[in-house]
Amino acid sequence: MWDSIPMSIAKNHMPEPERTMMSEFRAVLGERIRSLREERGYSQLAFSKKAMMSREMLRRIEQGTVSLAADRLPRIAAELGVSVVELLVGVEKIHIPERES
Repeated sequence: MWDSIPMSIAKNHMPEPERTMMSEFRAVLGERIRSLREERGYSQLAFSKKAMMSREMLRRIEQGTVSLAADRLPRIAAELGVSVVELLVGVEKIHIPERES
């Protein structure tokens, strides 16, 4: 249900466990992108140009303060020279809350 609602609306109505999980996901993914970017010697400005996004958007993604649209993952991964699966290394450690039936 929450995947079809804009995040700006959903986060205010999403149950706390799901909000926490999404926050952890954004943080882990943002840190992974930052780490790979730095390993490759890119500044935020240089990489944001390669990935065709604003430096501000990249900064917010790396800080985990904004949700990354799934259609941006392949572009970011390609510019970092990794697969989407490699980009997502670490997210498997995120606790996924049990769904209430």
